[in-house]
Amino acid sequence: MKIAILGTGRVGSALAHAIVLKQLCDHLVIAGRNTAQARGDALDLQHVLSFCPRPMTIEAAATEDVRDAEIIVLTSSVPSDAACTSRLDLGVGNAELFARLIPS
Repeated sequence: MKIAILGTGRVGSALAHAIVLKQLCDHLVIAGRNTAQARGDALDLQHVLSFCPRPMTIEAAATEDVRDAEIIVLTSSVPSDAACTSRLDLGVGNAELFARLIPS
């Protein structure tokens, strides 16, 4: 099974780490606006495989390249600032972001 994570922030990175440790798929793809971060996360997670019982393909990709995944997890978000007191404050911006990401 192929799982793709869209978003290379803390939530996406933590989720990717858990997926690798739990061995929840055969192929994990990490994608996001920051392609260097996605590539770095993928390389870091390949080291984690040393502690796992079976191999897994882990790679970074562009957002458009994840459409064939069985599961796509959106962890992308607009940036928060000091005035943000709740994730609900990001709702309007995230809805606009998702409207752009999902068609891709």
